[in-house]
Amino acid sequence: MQMAGEGLARVRVHVLGLFIVVFTCWKFSLSYKECKKIDDCSCLTDEGEVSLKKLAETGTPRFLEIPALKAPSYKFSWNPCNPFSLGKNGSKCTKVAACLQNTILIDDYFGIATQDTATCSLGNNGECVLKYTGTGAISRKSHVAVTLRCDKSQEGTIEAPTTDISSWTVTTVLHSKYACPTSSSSHGSSGLSLGSVLVISFSCLLIVYISGGILVNVYVKHIKGKEAFPNYTFWVDLPFLVKDGCVFTFQSLGKLCGFGPSRTGYASI
Repeated sequence: MQMAGEGLARVRVHVLGLFIVVFTCWKFSLSYKECKKIDDCSCLTDEGEVSLKKLAETGTPRFLEIPALKAPSYKFSWNPCNPFSLGKNGSKCTKVAACLQNTILIDDYFGIATQDTATCSLGNNGECVLKYTGTGAISRKSHVAVTLRCDKSQEGTIEAPTTDISSWTVTTVLHSKYACPTSSSSHGSSGLSLGSVLVISFSCLLIVYISGGILVNVYVKHIKGKEAFPNYTFWVDLPFLVKDGCVFTFQSLGKLCGFGPSRTGYASI
């Protein structure tokens, strides 16, 4: 009884892992195939339009002075859609999309992104990336990339930006419900086709079937080796069953059409 209880406990742990796998599989299935610019803060995807207009502030940055990852002396400010100004006296950002502030000794402000340079591109993980260019120190060209990650539970938060001063590159991730595509816009499309949804669903269910069956056989039924694969005998016999079915079908069609040793079709003239 104790061994059976331990087996069931292991199954519960692994089943939880399976749900994570299926969720990851579904999340991956929602990745985009295209991401094109509509305007300075809107992108068109194959699943609809992503627009950050409801997230934008006017005159001030929506995200103010976020300490940079591994470089807290640099603070990042960003506002989608509308330009803002930040800083005092001679050193300041004027009408920018993003500003980087160096707080060492004295405050230096660099307008590292402007709204009119905004572009939309497809990231390596299938998410839309909003990219800008601007000016860093000693007039060097700067680059800002904001990955738009759909999160319906968030109004809008950004991760601590990664800052590379040697190349004046800043990257961060926006988590927001406004980063989710909507199909209500005239620019939007219908999203995934029914066939795609069925294929994705079948693939996820197949993963659950195989993984869950192996876990039950190993930890509950204590089956070892290749027999732990669920319905192992059926899957081994399946190719032969398919072959027999094909042979029977072709022989039946041959007889019906008057071919083969036993002709049951119409007599030839």
